[in-house]
Amino acid sequence: MAQRLTTPFRRTRRATAARVALHPTPIAVRERGRSARRATAALLALVALLAAARAPAAGLPAEVQSQATDLSPAKQEQLRQFLDGLTCPCSCGKGTLANCIATDKSCAISRRFARQAIAELRTGEQIVQARQGVAGYKKPQPNQGSGPRLDPNKQYEVQVGDAPTIGPAKAPVTVITYLDYQCPFCRRAWPTLEKLRADFPDKVRLAVKQHALPFHQQARVAARAVLAANEQGRFWDFQSRIFGANQRIDRASLIALAGELKLDVPRFTEAIDSTRFDAQIDAEAAEAVSIGATGTPTTFINGKPLVGAQPYPTFEYQVRLALGEHPTPPPAPTPPAPRGPQVDPNQRYDLHVGEAPVQGPATAPVTVVTYQDAECPYCRKVWPTLKQLREKFPEQVRIAIKQHPLPFHKHGRIASRAELAAQEQGKYWEYKDRLMADGQGLERDNLIALAKEVGLDVDKFTAALDSDRLDKRIDAEGQEAIAIGASGTPATFVNGRYLRGAQPYVNFENAVKAALEKK
Repeated sequence: MAQRLTTPFRRTRRATAARVALHPTPIAVRERGRSARRATAALLALVALLAAARAPAAGLPAEVQSQATDLSPAKQEQLRQFLDGLTCPCSCGKGTLANCIATDKSCAISRRFARQAIAELRTGEQIVQARQGVAGYKKPQPNQGSGPRLDPNKQYEVQVGDAPTIGPAKAPVTVITYLDYQCPFCRRAWPTLEKLRADFPDKVRLAVKQHALPFHQQARVAARAVLAANEQGRFWDFQSRIFGANQRIDRASLIALAGELKLDVPRFTEAIDSTRFDAQIDAEAAEAVSIGATGTPTTFINGKPLVGAQPYPTFEYQVRLALGEHPTPPPAPTPPAPRGPQVDPNQRYDLHVGEAPVQGPATAPVTVVTYQDAECPYCRKVWPTLKQLREKFPEQVRIAIKQHPLPFHKHGRIASRAELAAQEQGKYWEYKDRLMADGQGLERDNLIALAKEVGLDVDKFTAALDSDRLDKRIDAEGQEAIAIGASGTPATFVNGRYLRGAQPYVNFENAVKAALEKK
């Protein structure tokens, strides 16, 4: 084996190093001291940095800090910058949102935006909607420069013009109503107007004018559609159907309805795709606005205005007054019941799956409980989002569906019975997918036909559908939602955290990710 040679030079250098280590020079001592101090300073800086990372953000108002304890320090710092960096739009003169919260206990605006920001940070990485809300906030003002206001005691000179009418031309009472076909209150008012015509066939002439509100995306094409039907002499048939249960008003659905009513479909389609009715639609809307009728429905009974979807006795009373009668005034409307609890988006609710159908592993770390009404258009809208959530997190998310049919939805309860009847036969999810599809009707015959399509025992299903056997469970689940303030649908809870309505998919995904981070 070759031996390593040690030169005299190497031996001398090692010996010198050994002597220095045993008897360091003053210079070496000073250098070692500097190194030790530098290391100590670096260590202290690191400790301070770690402590700062673990500590809550300084400067958050105590009230906000107590609500944001579950946020990471980095998100708490974002929250602090948001509250300190924006002026409260309440115009109280107290400055920033943070200062308003700290010094003005009556300021609901600053607290609202703080809660919104906290909710956003729980489900995402940035404060977006709260920031936009502050920037776009407009304090309600008295009626200054907003145009004329409708006087309920005034008799307006409203002309029928080109509007379609039904009833005798010489009828003593003319009822002119301005409608928007995407407006839920117009849909609610239409049966009242039809009943008015039926009860006063020789004394009431009804005219319908268009008032497509600009924020309703499908209102204009629907207005074009009824006028296109009017052009072919079928306005009233089309009008009644367009306000029917579950009738959609997108272009394809309107064309399909024209086909069902045996209209000339190519001619109808050309009309709704063109702008030739827009002059009439815009003129009638401008006419309404010019006299202060800015919302829908607004109805004039011989020129006397009635705003909104008021009860039938109110319309009947005004018609009888117009006829010169002396009717008994309708009873005063029942005052609204005190509002129950409201869902707090910052609270985590302890919800149990119970008997609800569940899709996903029982051991999944995230449970999504959603309360739904099959007749609710927003529940239909959110259904693909829930399916996408399951596909994205197949092992981490389980979804439970609970029933909450709203009392004003004609087919909500029977659809809930249908879902639970399908669950009893082990085919809930197949049935639910088909039930929530676009264009699926919710009438009894449609629900039974759907049961046959998915392979259910139709006799057993029909018996369940026609009985009230499942109502106890339906009511219990609906009351469970109401008890925590979830009075509308869909109401979804991601590990107990509330998500309201048919929000974009990304909000649901962020809520799931936030829930997973806490596991």
